[in-house]
Amino acid sequence: MWFLIPVAAVAVGLAFLYENVTEEEKRAAQAWKEKRNELEQTIEDHERNIRNYLRARTQILNYHEMVEYHYSSVQVANAAYNLMKNSQVALLGLNNLIHKTNSHRKNLQRDIELAKQENKKQIVYEKIKEIKIINAIRTQQFEERDILKQQTEEFNKKLRELNIQTSEIKEKIRVSCGQRGRDWYDRLENRKRLR
Repeated sequence: MWFLIPVAAVAVGLAFLYENVTEEEKRAAQAWKEKRNELEQTIEDHERNIRNYLRARTQILNYHEMVEYHYSSVQVANAAYNLMKNSQVALLGLNNLIHKTNSHRKNLQRDIELAKQENKKQIVYEKIKEIKIINAIRTQQFEERDILKQQTEEFNKKLRELNIQTSEIKEKIRVSCGQRGRDWYDRLENRKRLR
């Protein structure tokens, strides 16, 4: 992950950049990394089960099973939404880190210009080496950010698809399960309005 870049290898005073990554951002990035694949698989399994259940036209739609599918679908979506928050916190932390790295790089460039004016070749050489290291770190940070953005977008797409299926099953309960289904639907809609 982006916050684990070994500062010791850089050894050029970049420690302050990584100290500015908050514990919340570190935890959010770690939670995203650990839980994303597992929850994506759960969403896919859940979508498949609901799709198969709703497409089985010969099967009599069972009120209790449909309500259970809806409930579990809402639970999976809630967990996925909470994980999306982790992704956003991690992305914010990474963007802050990139900004600080860019600021450090600009400071080094100013130091180089000043050293050139004062004809301090050794300082120019050292600062150029430092900028090369900074550039490598920036490249890694941008790659990490791009990967995180892509993963977040793909995960969000799956979450939207699950929400559509959840809505479809909710409608199916209302339409296909008689008065009991309509009552359930009305109660659900009333709870939503009261939030």
